[in-house]
Amino acid sequence: MEGGNLEIGYALVESLWGYRFASEIVATLLQHARKHHPNKEIIGIVNIENRASASVLLKKGFKLKTSRLLDNNEVDYYHFSK
Repeated sequence: MEGGNLEIGYALVESLWGYRFASEIVATLLQHARKHHPNKEIIGIVNIENRASASVLLKKGFKLKTSRLLDNNEVDYYHFSK
């Protein structure tokens, strides 16, 4: 968590890409976070090269807020828009 925010995350092995698991994972994590932590801001962090994960977050209602370095990797920060 960053500054009291809730951070959602997932990782899938390449053989499971393209089966919509990421969409289901994000939907479930959002549902849980909103139910149990309704006043927390929800963020997602995606490597800038991972356009598929960025697309999943955007489709679920996240908005791109900023880009920056994290552990020597350039990442995009997305915030969930309620």
